[in-house]
This record gives sequence, structure tokens and C-alpha cells, in this order.
Amino acid sequence: MLLMRQFARTDKLGYINHAIKTQRTIVDITSEGDEMLPGRLNDLTITFMNRFERTGNPNDVNEAIDVQKRCISLTLEGHDDMASNLSNLSIAYTQSFESMGDLGDISDAIVLQERALALLSSDDESIAGNLNNLGMSLICRFEHTADINDVDTAISVQKRAVELAPKDQEELPGMICNVGNSILRRFEQLGELKDLDEAIQFQERAITLLPDDHPHLLIMLSSLAASMLRRFESLGRLDDMDGAIDKQRTVVKLAPDDHAGLPGWLNNLGNCLLARLKRTEIIKDVDEAITVLQRAVFLTPESDAHASWYLINLGNAFLSRYMRFRELEDIDEAISNHRDALRLTPDRHPYLPWLTSCFAVSLSQRFQYSQNDIDIDEAVSMQQRAVHLTPKDHLDLPVRLSTLSLLLHRRSKLISSLEDSNAAISAAERALDLLSEGHPDIPSYLKNHGIMLAGRFDLLGNMADIESAISIQKRAIQLLPSDHAESPSYFTSLADSFLRRFNEMENLEDCREAIFYYRRASLSTIGSPVLRVKSARQWASLCHSKLNHIDALEAYAVAIGLLPQVVWLGETIKNRHMRLQEISDLSNAAAATAFCAGKYQTAVEWLEQGRCIIWNEINQLRTPLDDLQRVKPSLAEEFMHQVNSHRQLVDTRNTFLNEIRGLDGFENFLHPPNYCDLENAIPASGLLIIVNVHQHRCDALSLRPSESPVHTTLNNFSYSKAEALRRELQNCLHSHGFTFQPTSSPLRIWWCTTGPLSFLPIHAAGIYRHEGLGLSVSDFAISSYIPNISILLEKNTNSGSTQDFTGLLAVSQSNTSNLPPIPNACKEVQSIRAQLNTFGMKILCLEDANATIERVGKDMDNFNWVHLACHAIQNVNAPTESAFFLDDGPLELRDIIKKSVPNAQFAFLSACQTSVGAENLSEEAIHLAAGMLAAGYRSVVATMWSISDDHALTISQTFYAELLRNGDETVYLDATAVAEALQRTSKNVRKRLGHSDTALLAWVPYIRLRIKIRNPGTTANCEDEMLKGDLFSEIIPLSFYSDLDHIAYVYTIMEFKTLLRSTSQEITVSLYWFFGALSNVLNCR
Repeated sequence: MLLMRQFARTDKLGYINHAIKTQRTIVDITSEGDEMLPGRLNDLTITFMNRFERTGNPNDVNEAIDVQKRCISLTLEGHDDMASNLSNLSIAYTQSFESMGDLGDISDAIVLQERALALLSSDDESIAGNLNNLGMSLICRFEHTADINDVDTAISVQKRAVELAPKDQEELPGMICNVGNSILRRFEQLGELKDLDEAIQFQERAITLLPDDHPHLLIMLSSLAASMLRRFESLGRLDDMDGAIDKQRTVVKLAPDDHAGLPGWLNNLGNCLLARLKRTEIIKDVDEAITVLQRAVFLTPESDAHASWYLINLGNAFLSRYMRFRELEDIDEAISNHRDALRLTPDRHPYLPWLTSCFAVSLSQRFQYSQNDIDIDEAVSMQQRAVHLTPKDHLDLPVRLSTLSLLLHRRSKLISSLEDSNAAISAAERALDLLSEGHPDIPSYLKNHGIMLAGRFDLLGNMADIESAISIQKRAIQLLPSDHAESPSYFTSLADSFLRRFNEMENLEDCREAIFYYRRASLSTIGSPVLRVKSARQWASLCHSKLNHIDALEAYAVAIGLLPQVVWLGETIKNRHMRLQEISDLSNAAAATAFCAGKYQTAVEWLEQGRCIIWNEINQLRTPLDDLQRVKPSLAEEFMHQVNSHRQLVDTRNTFLNEIRGLDGFENFLHPPNYCDLENAIPASGLLIIVNVHQHRCDALSLRPSESPVHTTLNNFSYSKAEALRRELQNCLHSHGFTFQPTSSPLRIWWCTTGPLSFLPIHAAGIYRHEGLGLSVSDFAISSYIPNISILLEKNTNSGSTQDFTGLLAVSQSNTSNLPPIPNACKEVQSIRAQLNTFGMKILCLEDANATIERVGKDMDNFNWVHLACHAIQNVNAPTESAFFLDDGPLELRDIIKKSVPNAQFAFLSACQTSVGAENLSEEAIHLAAGMLAAGYRSVVATMWSISDDHALTISQTFYAELLRNGDETVYLDATAVAEALQRTSKNVRKRLGHSDTALLAWVPYIRLRIKIRNPGTTANCEDEMLKGDLFSEIIPLSFYSDLDHIAYVYTIMEFKTLLRSTSQEITVSLYWFFGALSNVLNCR
């Protein structure tokens, strides 16, 4: 008894373990006929059950059952202890059921408890405990059978137990709390708010009777928190939610790591956090919820009856995070956890409808991304099953009906099914009918009902449907709390309905209403940034096309301003690219409107902010953070912690930004450059031309330092023409066995183009005729291509001369497993070695088996020049997984980006398509060449499509020969001379090969990308000068033609026979600018 009192006081397992050992010994030395044996066996049973409550070890409850059965078999009929012994065996069976989920155990427990009660007189002092135990067993069975009679009986007998228990009885607080828990279960089944209030009253009363150090306090606090969560869900009172979270955190903090109740308490905390997230958008709540729920699942074996419960909640947490950040890993995790939960759930389990519904929602969310018929069909089927399994009077039936209506609506949109549309409306109406007046979910259900009606309007065109949709959605907004996290989606849905009616009736008032609600959605400070950007675009589009394009400027300003929130800096590059696909032409559309309004400076600023976003973020962050690290290292470290923590509150991030911007010299930290900044970046000699291509208009803007911008509307050019030309070029390359890619190089004229123009090699523009070489761009000027002006912001302070060259690492792979051989790759590298050896320059050649991932990666750190002659691949779906193929596998772009090569100077990528980008992200630079820039290389030569092995050898030999020919007695490798060397190489190759398809395909693919650095030894900085234009390329001056419409002149890489329809046999091409580079490389050369 002393050991058990010590355990009850301290909750330390050592005391109860010692108690069991002692009691076993006593039982073992007690003879079978000793009248004391039944009592000692009963004591041992109680101790086993106490340890089971503490550890959850099923072996303890199994031992308890075996020992107690022996105890009862030795107890004489009519003995005073029989009732107590039966009750204890009942409790043991109840514990076994809670652990293993066998309905036979709980049925046996109830029968035994009823037998025990039948043996007691009405004034027996133990009757209160027995009644309490019977109630607990009935509740356990109710939770698995949903028989409302069980919960009603449980509440009745437990209230009777509280009435009969002496006021000073040690178990009284637990009995009182159990009454509250049982009433809560009934509320969850029937939804009577009076039950919820009564449950909380009993639970609070129980807690006041316990000392602060009582081991049962944790259980009661968690029970009270569960009731407060339910009241929050029913009434929407945030103080209930905050109180529930505080209590659950206290429980988890105080619970020992090995406590049997810890998984359940972790689960409860996770549920509370998810519930608050729906209302407040406190983003850190979802990450904390996933963490605590993962711990709950980890601590729970699959054999535990609660395992499926914890798995489904963990899946819900991943689903909640996916809904906010659209990371595909999260939705896959949600579905995986939900499938596991269903696998572990018995067919007749009362929570099966809820588990099934959660799974259906996950599948439907993945469908919205995948558009896979299988996902939506399975989702609808699962949700229909969930509704079918839900009792007609169950509290959760409305939400399951509402969910079913949404899934049917989505499938209706996919297959244009009127049957699904009607079923969706019917389910939405039924869900609304079941909600009690004042229920906090009414606005959500009304919004969904309106969406269903609008969907049927799309199918039938019945004006009554759209009229009803607008009326219902207006009412939803009226009932919605002003600070509701989902309010932008309500505004957008209503705006969509007004737009439908406007398109049908052409009443401008409807258009104005749509604009009003799109504007409200986009100007909201809460809600999904992606949704708000889409709303702003709709607002802008309607203003521009139907009302006043001047008003559209405000809308585009809002949309551009939201981009940093859409493409969150802490997210993976892969996920940011996925998001950008949804808004890839936003900056082009915004700039087109600004050009239309004569706001040229605004157009330039918006193009800067809306293009090359991801690489701008990476490079923009580098040097300012280096400076901040020197000035205030603690603040720099904390800011990067916030960035890397991936999903923090916008307010938290802004707090750090404001603190940093308060420091001298950091006023513009991570601010986008304004027009004055960009104007100062324009080269002193030369001209910068921006060409914006959009469906509605095309514009060119020429910029010179200290001069007003000159704007020209390209009336004779269009987005469709640019698209057509890009396709023709691609088809021509494919027909010759080559793959498309872009180019880059810096001098005299800097071109900055958008959209499909980004995929046309303007550096090869010219008039090519059968009889001769004709007139080409290179006869007039040297061109450079830039993704945006920001890359010119920094000025070179390092010459990159002799002392900077630390050696050249030359890598070749002639025979790569499962890829075509490149016979000349080794010859290429050996030729370079011979040329450098002539001048005594340091070079290391790694060929074939010596060129491993580890060795190349290591030596890239030791040599600041590198030449790679090997296969490469571009991964369009995961750009950072694009790679160079080495002897033992791929050297991926993400590993190169992580590097910070000391004083990195130059990289020659003699591999296929190392500067090609993704067509669905034409405004982002994503290829291997840009990865080298991100790793710190100042200048990169790359190829824009597949190259011939012979031509690769010729180009590299000629290039290094030209680079080493400096015109004075001092011979050295100078990264700043790369452009001129490539230009001379181009001319030599063209002169040698003449005007043929082969000749053009030899020199056109090579491009140069350049990045400026502020100081020697620093990594690539925010002027990721992804200068695009081939190093051999030159552009005809503007004065050569009468207007900018002809800047493209006549272009053909080979005489495109499919396009040679004009009498002049000329092909008009637009300007080419392949926008900066990041990580896409298709097949090899």
C-alpha cells in the first residue's frame, strides 16, 4: 500500500514496478486454499490496471484479466468481496477493449458490472464507484456502436454515482469529470448546445476539486479542452479556442514521455491547432499541429484502437497545409495517412463515416491539381459512402452533405454533367436545412450553395440560377465575421457570379459589382495570396476591357505587390516554380496596361518585379545579407532562420524586415528597385531595349542613360506571331535532330524581351539568301540579352585578370552509361590542356572514370575556371534536379547552387541545351547555366540546343585559342574577355563553314551568360547578369530601319522552306531574348 501511495503521489513507475514484484511474490508464497489468496490476487489485478493506465502496455491488462479471473474462481458465492471482484474484472475488460478494440471485451465488461451492481444493496458505499464504472463501459461501447441508448444510460448512472458518492471520496473528481465526458459524447452525436454547456460545467467542477499536482489533473484538463474545442466549432468564440489550446499545451508539457495518455493528448492539441487555423490563419499552427500529430502516431502501435484516429488527424493536418501552400508532398502525405487510417478501421466503427469523408476531401484536393478522373471519382464515391453511413440525426451530417455537394460540383465541371450538378445543389440545400439557427458554418454553406447554382447556370443558362446564386452569396457575406480568414474566397465567389450575369446580360452595373468584390478580395490582408492575385487580375482585366484602363493600373499594382507572398522565399524552388505557372504572364499583362496608359516607368518597374522572381530572390538576398552579417550578425542569422522556417506569419517576416531597414545603409533591404535605380544601371555607352509581348498589344521601349525613354507600339507584331515563329523554329530544329534552346551575351545593345520572344534566337537575325551570306545582325552591333534590368545594377570593381585565375578544371565523359557516346569529348579536353600547357597555365583534366560526382565537386572548389564536356539533362518538372552526367551519376543543379566557389570566374558548358528554359515558365530563368551563375561563376558559355560532337570540338578549340590571343606579350585567361573571344570564334567558324544549315547550327546555339560581382571572393550577387545573346551575336542598329517594327528584320536559321512563301523569300522574326537561366536541360548533344 505504501508503494502505491508513493506512485499515486509522484507518478514514478519505479514505485509501481516494485509494488507488482512484491505482490507477485506474496501471491506465489500463498497456498491455494488460503482464504487470503483471493484478496491478494485482487490487489495484484488493481496494480496491473494502474500500471496499464500509466504505460498502455497491453500485457498488463491481459495479466490483470487472468489474475482477476482466478480471483473470482476462488471467491465463494455470496462473499462480500464478490461484487468488488466482478467490478474489477469489468474494468480490466474495458481497458482491454480501449487498447485492442474487441467488442466482445466491452460487452463482457458491461455484463460483469451489471452483475456486481445486482449484488450490492442500495446503501452500499461502493455502489457509486460501480455505477461510475458501468457508465464508462457503456460510453466505450457507444463510441464503437453509436447506440444512443448507451450514452443516455451512461449519463444517468454516472450522475447517480456522483449523487451517492461521499463528498470526501477520493474518486469523486474523476466521477464528476466522467459525467462531463459522457455528456460531451452525446452532444457530438445530437448537437444539443445545452449538453455542451453542461459538459463543460461538470469538467470545470471536477478540476476545482483536484490539487495542482494530482496525476489525474492532466486527463481532466484535456477533457475540458476537448469540450471547449467543440463549443468553438459550434459558436465560433475564439476565447474558447485559445483556452483549449493553452490547456492542451499544458497537458503535453507536464506529461511524462512514457505516459500512456500522451499520444491522445498530442492528438487533441493537434486538433485544436487545426481548428484555430481555419478561423485565424495563424500559419505556424499548422506546422505545430503536424509535429505533435506525427509524434502521436509514432508513439502508437497499429494494434492500438486509437491508431486510425491519430492517422486521420495527421492526414488532415497535411491537407490543411497543402490547402495553404500547395506543396504536392503534403497532399500525398495526407492521402497516405488517410488510407492507412481506413485500413485499420473496422467496418462498423462509428467514426468510419468521418474517416471516409476526410479521405474523400484529400482525394478531391489532389484532383484539383492532377485533374485525374480516378481521384475525383473515388472522392465522390467515398463521400457518398460517408453520408450513407452517417446517422440521420448526427451532428456531422450537414458538413458531410456540404462536402459531397462540392465534390459533385467539381466532377460536374469536369464532365459537364447536369446530373451531378443537380445532385450537388440538392446536397447543399439539405445541409443548410439541417443547421441550427446561428450556426457559425452557415456562411460557408451558403457560399457553397451559391457556387453550385452558378455551376448549373453555366450548364443550362437559366437566369433564375444565377439570380439565386448572387442573392445567397450576398447573404453569406452579411453573416460572415469581418475578420474571417476565408473572406476573400467569399468575395471572389460573389464576383464570379456577377461576372457570369454581366456576360449574359451585358449590364454594366453587374460589371461594376464584380469589380467591387474582386477589389475587396485582392485588398484583403488575410486569405490565400494566390486567390488574391487572381482576384486582382480579374479586377484589372474587367477595368481594362470594359471600363477604364487607368483603373486597371491600381489592380495590377496590387497583384504585383502580392507576388512575394505568392512565391514565398522559404519554400522550395520546385514549389515556387509550380505556383508561378499559374501567374506566369502577370508582369507582361501589367506592363501592357501601363504602356497603354503612357506609364512607361511603371511598366519597367512591373516587368522587373514580375520576372525572374526566384533567381532575383536568391541573388538579391546574397550580398545584402553578407553586408548585414558584418553590421549585425545576430539580426542576419534570425532573419535567415525566419526564411528557412518556411512558413511564418507575414507579420513576423515584416517585423524583421522593418528592423533591418531601420539600420543605416539598409533602408532598401529586399525592396524591388525603382525606375531611378534601374535607369542608373543602364550602360553608359549603348542602348537598352525592352520588348513586351502580350495578347492585347506589343510594345518596345528604348532606354539610354539620362534620356527619356522612347516608346514604340509594335502595331505590326503580335503575341500570336511570336508564338508561331517560336514553333516554326522548334519544328525546324527537331526535323534536323536538334533540340531548341536560347542564348546570351553582353555588349552595345541590351535586349530584354518577354513571352514567346524569349525562345527565339534573335542574335542570328538577318536576311539570308541562296546566293550568299547576306546581311546579318553581326555586321552591325554586338548584342546582349538580359532577363531584367536589375542584373545591371552592380558595377564591376574587379578586373578578373591574371591574379584571379587559379586554374581550369576540364571534365569529359566520352561514354556515359545508357547514353550515346561523345567520341570527341576527351579530344576536346586534351586540346584545351595542350593550349594551356603551351603557356604554363594550371589545368586539371578529369576524364571518364576519374570524373566522379565527389571528385568534380571537390575540384570545382579549387579551380575557378571549369570546362564540362559531357551529357546533360533538363528536368522540366523539377528544375533543380537538372544535371550533368558524370561517371558515377548525375551532378545535379541543386548541388551546384549550394556551392560558393572562391572567386569563381568562368564555366564553359560544352553539353546539350545547358541554357534552355521551360516554356510554361518563360518569365523565369531555369537552366543549368543559371545554376552555375548562382554558384558564383562570373561568366558562363552554354548551348541553346543539341550540338554536333565535331562542332563542339571545333568551337572549343577556336574559343580558347582566341581567348589566349590578347595582342600583347602577357598571356593570361581573363573572364572579361570571353565575349570578344566568342565573337571572334563565331566569325571564324562562319567564315570557315560558309552559309549552310550545318554552319548555322554550329555557331547559333552558343550563348554567353554573365554575372557581375562586387568584390573578389564573394558569391554571385543580386545582379545575376544572365546576359543572353550569343557571344557571337550582333544586332542591326535601330537607325537601320525606319521603326521598331522591323528590329526583327528577316530571320531564318536555315532557309525555313515552310515559311518561304513571301516573294522576297524573307522570314520576319521578332527579337529573341531567352530570359535568364535557371535549371532546365533537355536531352544531350
